[in-house]
Amino acid sequence: MNIPFNIPFVSGQELFYLKTALQSGHFSSEGLYIDRCKEWLGQKYSNSHLFLTTSCTHALEMASLLIDIKFGEEVIIPSWTHVSTANAFAMRGAKIVFADIDAETMTVDVKDVENKITKKTKAVVAVHYGGYYADVVQLKKICEQNNVYLIEDAAHSIGAGVDGFMQGCVGHLGCISFHSSKNIHCGEGGLLLVNDKKLQKSAEIVFDKGTDRYLFLQNKVSNYQWRSIGSSFSMSNITASVLLAQLQEVDNVNNRRRELWDYYFEKLNNINSFEKCFSLPVFPKNFDEFNAHIFFIKATDSDVLKEAKRILINNGIQVASHYFPLHESSFGSKYSGKCPITSNESKILIRLPMFYSITYNQINFIANIFEKAIGKLIS
Repeated sequence: MNIPFNIPFVSGQELFYLKTALQSGHFSSEGLYIDRCKEWLGQKYSNSHLFLTTSCTHALEMASLLIDIKFGEEVIIPSWTHVSTANAFAMRGAKIVFADIDAETMTVDVKDVENKITKKTKAVVAVHYGGYYADVVQLKKICEQNNVYLIEDAAHSIGAGVDGFMQGCVGHLGCISFHSSKNIHCGEGGLLLVNDKKLQKSAEIVFDKGTDRYLFLQNKVSNYQWRSIGSSFSMSNITASVLLAQLQEVDNVNNRRRELWDYYFEKLNNINSFEKCFSLPVFPKNFDEFNAHIFFIKATDSDVLKEAKRILINNGIQVASHYFPLHESSFGSKYSGKCPITSNESKILIRLPMFYSITYNQINFIANIFEKAIGKLIS
């Protein structure tokens, strides 16, 4: 049996919406599907000003422009994250300070962030991981006490919550991904949530190449002009047509993924001697707010992980280890921040296949391979 690591979700409505978008004649950043996506997202993220972007990377880059980073100012980010989190701020001349993580949720350690805030700190970026949320409520208090921006990298987080809030809505800014590896997607796409009203006007300008074109479209000015640094961040109406077909299925997709995540948890937990070689992820505090983007386990050590990966791959099961710690990378090592927990956990974490259409039989097969592998590992 061959089980891929991921199969992107398809709702079935994408082709019809795409055809309608092409027939409409609106191909760029205005049109019916941009409006409908914003309307749908506006109901989900009702307290945020929304900007549909070409990617979550672009949403992060837009965030870095909005907070007006000066060369040498510090931005604290977890070492356990995708390189885009760091690049967005490093390219503006920021000095990256790496923070460590909580081993259970793989999200940023609040105490470590607090200890690393200095007078030069301009922003903290909290990364939500796989549906688990970083403690952004506490981080927001710490950031406000220190006059520091809080940005949520919620790339994994569509539909996921944090103590009654939506992930991405607590910080001053939030960034969500619609990449094909995510629960729902449009191939490549993103969303910037502007939660700080003080940043909303400047966001409109930065979003549209640094111009006040949004005022022109509202007939408030006779022409538009260059107002600040900006770029072409906007999603096309063509892309939005695919996104709308996916957004309409978010609750269905996340509910199904929670069922699959829970089934994984139960099947692996019932394997005899599983704990001698592996540990299960912590069960989410508020399971209804969890979007089950990732199912990961951890090996007791790197040798066990290496052998387990070999056995799984030889049996047609695609797996991944995820991030290489940024503070240990050839480029990231020039920045500061000791992260011993990140270093350790990155060497023992393994991600298992997790997608909407994976079947219980496929999960059973994976569990059976684990059972056989554990027998070999402990013999």
